Amino acid sequence: MENYCKCDIIPAGKANVITIPDGSAKNYSYTIYNLPRACRDFEYGDKIRVKLFGNEVKEFVVLGFHRYQLQCKIWV
Repeated sequence: MENYCKCDIIPAGKANVITIPDGSAKNYSYTIYNLPRACRDFEYGDKIRVKLFGNEVKEFVVLGFHRYQLQCKIWV
């Protein structure tokens, strides 16, 4: 497992729907944010691992990725 960067992860609220590349809607469970602006691009379907507090590691499938001016977000 590669240590890529520090980030924050929060559980999805009630508005937890994202449009995936085929145009359909899918529910997501978490939003990962505060990724550095210069991070690599993540594609729909990529598998990523996130180390949570207490060193628990969870694997997620990327449902969406967006690059903002100062940070990037991933929906899983």
